[in-house]
Amino acid sequence: RSAWEGAMSFEFEEWTEFETRVKILMEQDPSTRLVIKYAHNKSRLDVRVTNDVVCLKFKTKDASDLRKFEKLHVWILSRAFDMDDGEIEDEISQARSAVEEQTRAQAASGKKGGRRRRNR
Repeated sequence: RSAWEGAMSFEFEEWTEFETRVKILMEQDPSTRLVIKYAHNKSRLDVRVTNDVVCLKFKTKDASDLRKFEKLHVWILSRAFDMDDGEIEDEISQARSAVEEQTRAQAASGKKGGRRRRNR
């Protein structure tokens, strides 16, 4: 028997309604999970939030929804790590800076990263 059998599934077309329902669900059940999938070939972001009883879904191709999703994701992380939104945003900003610095350093050294295979 699958965990998805019997789950109530809801797909939303309006971001604000989806965001409100996600926050309510996460406040009610801390074991709620977030699943994010980006379909590059379709340029579509699929977001699914579930606690195995209720499944909330939102799909978008709109770039403005990505910013809204980023804000929701910060809210979710802040609840998961018991931090306020500002602290989480600072951590994300520091991680982005570290990645950008590493990318610049690799570009400056001419390395593309990863191991190279030898031709046989």
